Parts: sequence; structure tokens; C-alpha cells
Amino acid sequence: MNMLVISNNISELEKIASGLLEEKILEVRERKEKVILGLVGGDSIKGVLKNLSKSTNIPWDIVH
Repeated sequence: MNMLVISNNISELEKIASGLLEEKILEVRERKEKVILGLVGGDSIKGVLKNLSKSTNIPWDIVH
């Protein structure tokens, strides 16, 4: 497993994180019928989820 260390402002970090999640969701979609996504909750992930929810590339009907 690779570690990615990014130092930036919170808004940019949220965009990067949601972009990485989108990439992985689409990658799994190529191999699997459904994508099971589990994320932590709390205030720290709000921006990531907001950005992720705006994605038009993710087929949300197969993400559980």
C-alpha cells in the first residue's frame, strides 16, 4: 500500500480526497457488479462527501 502525503488547505484536501475516492469507485466498478463503500462519519468528512455527491461520473445506483 502506498502512502500519499499532501499538505494544502482544507478545501483543496477535500477535493483531492473526493477525487481519489471517485477514481477507486470507478476502478472497482470495472471489476464488480456493485461497489460497497464504507466511510467514517463526523464533521471532518463533510466536505469530501459534498464534493463526492456532485460527481456525475459515479453510477450511484450500484454504490452501496
